[in-house]
Order: sequence, then C-alpha cells, then structure tokens
Amino acid sequence: MAHSLLRCSPETRPHLSKGGVMRVIDCPCGHRLEGKDDEELFRLAREHVDRDHPEMQRTDEELRQRIAADGRDG
Repeated sequence: MAHSLLRCSPETRPHLSKGGVMRVIDCPCGHRLEGKDDEELFRLAREHVDRDHPEMQRTDEELRQRIAADGRDG
C-alpha cells in the first residue's frame, strides 16, 4: 500500500507558545505532522518519507506540492 506523506510521534511534536497556530498534514499511514509553518512541515515530511517510506522516492518538490495542497492550520 503506497503512502503519500507522514507524521511525528507525540514525543517529538513541536509545541507553539500561547496563541500560535500549528500547521498540520496527515500521512495516509496514520502519522500526523505538526509544525510552526510549511517549511517545518516540509522538513518533517522529508524525514518521515526517507525513514518510514523509502520506497516512495518523493522529490523535495513533490513534498512541497503536497504540503501546499493539503497542509492546514491545526
């Protein structure tokens, strides 16, 4: 089953200060990535794909397009 993105574990999730808005994106494998902005989501997505879905061989541009299309405020 192919997956198109990723997530970080609860222990490694970033936390924002009061009033901060997180950006989130979900991987079909069930992982949720949370970051302070799309650049942090990209970094987390790159790490997740490389570690957990190496068979996907996604380019940086493909990951950035997915984040632009599916990333949302959380």
